[in-house]
Amino acid sequence: MVRAFSLSIQLLRECPPGFGGVERTAHELAVANFAQTSSLIDSEVFCFAPCPHEDPLPVTYRRSRLYYLCVGRFRLPLPWGPLIRFLFIKKPLYAHLPSPEVLLVVILLRLIQRKSQITVYWHAMLSGFYYELYQKFALLFIKWQNIPLLVTSPVLRDSLISCGLNADLISILPCCLSSGSESMATQLANDRLSLSSPVFASKSTPFRVICIGRLDTYKRVDWVIEAISLCSNSFHLTVIGDGPNRAKLEFLAFKLLYPHTPYCFMGKVSEYDKFLSLSNSDLLILASNSSHEAFGIVQLEAMACGVPALALNCANSGATWVSSLASLPRWEVPGPQSLAKILSLISSNNFNYLLLSRESFSRYHAYFSRKQWHLSLYSTLNIRTHSLSATI
Repeated sequence: MVRAFSLSIQLLRECPPGFGGVERTAHELAVANFAQTSSLIDSEVFCFAPCPHEDPLPVTYRRSRLYYLCVGRFRLPLPWGPLIRFLFIKKPLYAHLPSPEVLLVVILLRLIQRKSQITVYWHAMLSGFYYELYQKFALLFIKWQNIPLLVTSPVLRDSLISCGLNADLISILPCCLSSGSESMATQLANDRLSLSSPVFASKSTPFRVICIGRLDTYKRVDWVIEAISLCSNSFHLTVIGDGPNRAKLEFLAFKLLYPHTPYCFMGKVSEYDKFLSLSNSDLLILASNSSHEAFGIVQLEAMACGVPALALNCANSGATWVSSLASLPRWEVPGPQSLAKILSLISSNNFNYLLLSRESFSRYHAYFSRKQWHLSLYSTLNIRTHSLSATI
């Protein structure tokens, strides 16, 4: 069991709340601490990235940027004001790994404060020769220092145990949605789940697929485009997000889908528009074939809206576990051909899609709702039960 302490200081690479799972997790921990202590200065987040001009979620905690020097993709922290202040703060720390920059600062902190209370929130298993070398070093340091860990899924916990870490020091705390996001999604879900038949049951209405995330190579949105082009059923594709691969993906969609299959690349959108697009979709696909994608906040957003989410079953990744349902076909074989078969099955008239939608909504509230997250958080941190009622 992780040692009990209040959530005070966090350290991560990017600035929360952001759009990724690590940033959203750090944000929710900071907000939970703010609700518990009712003190702004008690909850502080240190990060290497500058704060955005406009935050997608309300921020009620202090954010401090660490200065750094870029060495390739690595951000070497510089011994200026914020870092010096961080290293001498005598408060418990949450460090979000496997970021190398964060690990370096954690090592410095442990050298300066031998008895500092540190908990590592390990978000993903890395793949690739050099990444795995670094990961072995990071896990050896954690094991040597006997540092407790949090992970987002049982899959990730098992992966760390297989690497030799102490199972008694690893606890599971999945990601969660903000209170505003959950409330918005629930309202949208009620409208969807009241339908007597799915929208795409009409011959004039296509099956609506949506992908949300950074448009990078490992996200494999290209597989989704290719899979839809292989299906005989009518589809509509919506892609939300931006990134270095967007132009290539738009060209691929034009080449394979136009003019018979409508598609839309929306770029970055507001939280409201994202949830509205989700509620007007029939299936979210998280096609990443890398263990770096270990959870998928977008899966929770879809499930909270009553929209099923499909993720590729990737080794050392909990993404499939997040949205796994008894009636949802498992995507086991990487590639567009296997995905096309699943899409054809789910979009067929004889598939019980409404059951799938209700199961998705029920799984969200059973495992990932804010109420469940608070219970897991306070149970994990050994905080007494009476303090829970003041936070939920």
